[in-house]
Amino acid sequence: MSRTVTISSVTANTPVDIYYCDSLSASCVFVSTVATFPYQFVVPAPYSESSFVIKIIDTQGCIDGDVIALTPTPTPNVTPTITASPTFTPTQTTTPSQTTTPSQTTTQTPSQTPTNTPTPTKPSTVVLHLFAETCNSSLGATGLYTYASEANLVPVIGVILYQTVAAGILYNPFNGGNTIHILQFGGTLYQVQISPIGQILSFNSCIPVTPSQTVTQTQTPTTTCTPTTTTTQTPTVSQTPTFTPTQTNTPSMSATPPSNCDGYVLDSGGGLASIEWFDCSSTFQTQSFTGQYTICTDGSGYVVTGGSVTVNIGPDACV
Repeated sequence: MSRTVTISSVTANTPVDIYYCDSLSASCVFVSTVATFPYQFVVPAPYSESSFVIKIIDTQGCIDGDVIALTPTPTPNVTPTITASPTFTPTQTTTPSQTTTPSQTTTQTPSQTPTNTPTPTKPSTVVLHLFAETCNSSLGATGLYTYASEANLVPVIGVILYQTVAAGILYNPFNGGNTIHILQFGGTLYQVQISPIGQILSFNSCIPVTPSQTVTQTQTPTTTCTPTTTTTQTPTVSQTPTFTPTQTNTPSMSATPPSNCDGYVLDSGGGLASIEWFDCSSTFQTQSFTGQYTICTDGSGYVVTGGSVTVNIGPDACV
């Protein structure tokens, strides 16, 4: 049975590396690098079935260990039962010849009942659920593990996702940071919200998102206005030439102003997010990112295809 450990605070040079070890402070398993407390994580079996050690190492190499003492379930002791029945019967008869007949019987009967201690069982099957960057992208090469008996074909709320498997036992719960991650369960992609201790908090079917708005832009070439000059010359009897120039500037096509170009500074809040948009040249774009990301659109905005996105700046003119 796994156990949940909460570290309320530490006095150290943060961030610190957190491990859990066996009772001899050996066979340690890395949990996470943490700078903010309180912090909670899960210690799985077999470490949690007896006393174990929480080890903390700060940035200066200082090590602090805390033993989590667990009281084992009492096991009946084998107590032999010895029954001693000494019997001594002296018989003395006074006759011309004295006869003494000692009779002593000692019976010792040990009674021992063995106690069978049940061997803890473990799930026999472990399932790997691969990551994907977005609902539209292909699967990656890494993923998280669950026991098949807990979550196999679909996510199950409350089940813990692990990063490491050894001899059929799962270790090192995944720190999901309460954010959304794309995982495959039973051949289907799901948007799964994972807590800092690896528990599934919520999930939704990952339906590929098609851009909801199609923008067709016709580029109208701008031509240079060509002036048309008409000259009329009328001779008179006095042979005084009269020259009347008439000049008309007729543009053949009016200039078309460029389309809008709006800029945004987006923030995924530290989680993985995905967006799609048309840039200022009406070219379709798609991107996955963590943290902040800047885009320029043709005025039609953008579509969030994964994770959570907030607008820090925009819409504003693109530079």
